[in-house]
Amino acid sequence: MVRTRAQCLHIDIDTAGLPYLARFLELAFHHAVGDNQQDLATTIGRLRTLTAIGNFAYFTDIAAAMGNLPHSASPAVRWLTSSDAVHERRYALVIARRGGTRASTSASR
Repeated sequence: MVRTRAQCLHIDIDTAGLPYLARFLELAFHHAVGDNQQDLATTIGRLRTLTAIGNFAYFTDIAAAMGNLPHSASPAVRWLTSSDAVHERRYALVIARRGGTRASTSASR
């Protein structure tokens, strides 16, 4: 079922037009929750390429934070709070979702 969700997201990304960048964040979140570092790195790399001209480059920072990956040397955006605080909040969402996913999986057994 998890693999099916990732496949659906890939299809949405390919057909969405401009909103496809938000789908990459959704895909990055999906890979981070599943602790799939390889696919997360691939997704971040694709985001980095797509945002290289500067528009929406902060998506890369958000995706990296969801995977608890190190901050980029030159962040794409200046956050209203510290980069560390943003990073911690994004990663906390992933951890919370992991807990909810594991709890619902255990309950269905």
